[in-house]
Amino acid sequence: MMDEVKIMFTFNGNNETIECKRNEYMIDIYKRYVMKIQVELNKLYFLCNGSLKCPEEIVNKIIKNDEKIIKMIVYELENDEDNETNLKQSKDIICPICNEICLINLKDYKITFSMKWP
Repeated sequence: MMDEVKIMFTFNGNNETIECKRNEYMIDIYKRYVMKIQVELNKLYFLCNGSLKCPEEIVNKIIKNDEKIIKMIVYELENDEDNETNLKQSKDIICPICNEICLINLKDYKITFSMKWP
């Protein structure tokens, strides 16, 4: 098993690749990435395989089998001041990405949320 991995970040249609080691923490990789794109780290969030990736995670926990490239989608957090006027109380769980109602799935004592399809 090789020790080096490449992470391809996609942000606003642009791809950037960062090389890293399997035992590195994601926060260190995120810091290198934001230095390249000149955006503040606290204004971004990172998704891999549809789930949010915690900065305290180790690369090895994200990798499946012998993957050599991990693809991550990067989104910019919206400005809270702009959204405060548009917020409404909802009885449903709303997806923070697409703002649609989420379905709640319970299986083997695990809760997952998925998008509601028409």
